[in-house]
Amino acid sequence: MISTIFGLIAGTTLHAQAIDDIERPPDTTIGASVPVDTIRTYSDESIAGFYTSTAIRRHIQRYRLPAGTLVHGVLVDLDGATADTAGTVVVFGHEGGYTVPYFRKPLVPPVVFAKTQAGRQTVRVDFPSPLEVSEGQIFISVERLRGDIRPLTDQVKRPPYCTEANGIERFDQILGHDEGRWETGPYAFRYTLLCDLPEMREPMFSRDTTVDDGYGVATQATKYVSCADVNGDGYVDVAAGGMLYLNERGTLLPFELQADTVGGHGPVLMHDADGDGRTDIVFLPGEGRRTVGVWTMQPSGAIARLDDVPSTSLTTVTTSMRVDVDGDGTTDLLVGGTDIDGRTVVGVLSGGRSGHVGRFDVVTWSEALPAGGVTTSLAGMTPGGAMEVLLRASDGSLHSFRTGEHYGRKDALAVRMERQTVGGLAGMSVIRSNDERASGTWERRSVMLPTTIGYANAFTDRSHPVSMVNIDDERGMPLPDLIRDGSYDQALSGCATGDLDNDGNLDHILAQRGPCRNVRVLFGKADGSYVDGTERAGLDSLDDVDDAALVDLDNDGRLDVIVRRRGRTEVYRHSGPAGHGAVIDMASMRMRNAIGADVLVRLSDGRTMRRTVVSGRGLNIQEPPLVHVGVGDASIDSVEVRWPYPDVRTSRHGVTKTAGRYTLTGTSEEAGSATFRLASTQRKQAVDITVDRSVGTSATMKLQVMDMRGNHVATIHDGVVTDGEYRTQWPYTDGNGMAVTSGTYMLLCTIDGVARTAAITVVR
Repeated sequence: MISTIFGLIAGTTLHAQAIDDIERPPDTTIGASVPVDTIRTYSDESIAGFYTSTAIRRHIQRYRLPAGTLVHGVLVDLDGATADTAGTVVVFGHEGGYTVPYFRKPLVPPVVFAKTQAGRQTVRVDFPSPLEVSEGQIFISVERLRGDIRPLTDQVKRPPYCTEANGIERFDQILGHDEGRWETGPYAFRYTLLCDLPEMREPMFSRDTTVDDGYGVATQATKYVSCADVNGDGYVDVAAGGMLYLNERGTLLPFELQADTVGGHGPVLMHDADGDGRTDIVFLPGEGRRTVGVWTMQPSGAIARLDDVPSTSLTTVTTSMRVDVDGDGTTDLLVGGTDIDGRTVVGVLSGGRSGHVGRFDVVTWSEALPAGGVTTSLAGMTPGGAMEVLLRASDGSLHSFRTGEHYGRKDALAVRMERQTVGGLAGMSVIRSNDERASGTWERRSVMLPTTIGYANAFTDRSHPVSMVNIDDERGMPLPDLIRDGSYDQALSGCATGDLDNDGNLDHILAQRGPCRNVRVLFGKADGSYVDGTERAGLDSLDDVDDAALVDLDNDGRLDVIVRRRGRTEVYRHSGPAGHGAVIDMASMRMRNAIGADVLVRLSDGRTMRRTVVSGRGLNIQEPPLVHVGVGDASIDSVEVRWPYPDVRTSRHGVTKTAGRYTLTGTSEEAGSATFRLASTQRKQAVDITVDRSVGTSATMKLQVMDMRGNHVATIHDGVVTDGEYRTQWPYTDGNGMAVTSGTYMLLCTIDGVARTAAITVVR
């Protein structure tokens, strides 16, 4: 440790958002609000008593300190009469992602101090025990001053460290009045911290200033970040803000997507739109454009037009996702947004075949969603191989639908959570359990909603509690367990999830839109709790971010961060210490559709990591369909993959590392060797069901009936079968023998881990 003393340490500033204990600061600064006749001046022209009103109850100054700093006490410059109990000093941490004090539990309880000399005096206040700063911000508050005793300020008028979107300037000095009014001002209190500094350490992320972000060049204003390998060289390329960044072995080279070439457009995505196996560049509607433009990169590096597909009523895009929506085995593009009147529109660009781009169709249940657009997230795979897709509406409500042949039916959309008190579009993340026993179940799958994150002060005796919604129990119904705090609901807008420190636990970057609203980085722990590590990550000054993309740009196994903010694309490289990470390329198995695959990675130290292959989420964020796992000092023993529909099966593989990435090896041997056909013939009183197996050896079979939301209706068989052909009937009843209602149902047959499905329509 390095012993030193500190005067004012500049930081970010007081946030305008009110919290439980304080009212919203007025649209004035201290210098404008304190009567002139209360200002005291001294022969030493460097100081003045600017804040001398007797109505001021708390004189607070914010400091930004390196994590690990030990604060022993503070020197306070005062003026006024003597007093045995002149006032108290209290130290607070900060409130969540905002630069306001956390008053509910002080870091250092009130310490009473005396003033022994009349007039000016520097009073030393020692804390009962040293305070270790673990997060980078503390607030020193001088309170309950007696008589005419006042803290002194200097006469250096500082510029604001942050200006709100409404023009309010924020400073490090905060004054609380007796009547509950709060203000900030530009003149610093003459407080001096007595502290020991830690040894300097490199932050986890540092901004890549070599990236030409095209500021002032590209006219595209929509915030989006899209990442995929568009030229097939094994490195992830990036599209953001009207620019395409080709990744040349970790170096991003910018190319402007010329407006005169592609016309006005919204977000740009990477997607194989014509089914030829190569990644295309897809320009979504926006800026007056009402078509989906598909372009491809030629071997020469030039971009050539493939097709323009009418987008019907969709004019503005808020979200997109790559997923096999209709269950035909090709990856489609699910797009959400609004029409010209602000009504929500959800549409699908069908997966192309044989070099031809599919058509764009609006889903009929779009009209049932609240106006203002939606965001999306892939919840994962159902036992039958279909995908569960979550949609979050502008009023905070949560909806879902299952992919497959009947995805577009009006009754396919389910409400998972009703309208919330505070709405606004925000992304979300789905958290999976690492438990290998949870394969194919929904019992350990939760969705993290940014506006339900329950913050606490990182310096208190508990870690940050993260509130989640368990999206499915065995009945497929929601189990909401929300911690709501209106102080946070108005700004949190996105949640990027990945293993940032490669310790095997998922971490989260919580984004907040608007100036003076900083991102927070929560690091996951093995026990399921989270600790705030924003300062350690080096992202504590990053504000006004809707969402973030996490991607390994240089194939070193560590996730980098890409954000779009204030008209710029900013890349934060992972440059700090971390364990080893592995990026697995699922495309090595050449499956028709890998999006949504359930991947279980087994490590040499006995741990298991479970991930879902995802490409597209939240507020126009697209990450590549790669699987990243933090392995620490371990190595990968094997990878088990449960593939989605139509290739519903489980396979086990080894891995090999090539050019920084891991690819799957082996014969793709199925976990179960079952090969069978499921057939059904509907009759008036029952459905005749035939399971035709290629071999007559004994096997474990489970035959169930599910509704189109994935809820269990009935179990027809659950046990061992020995014959090559199994025949039975389903009499249109549930597990209690009651007749089922009209609708579409799904037969789900699973034999030794291999699943087949068949649809049944019941008409009463």
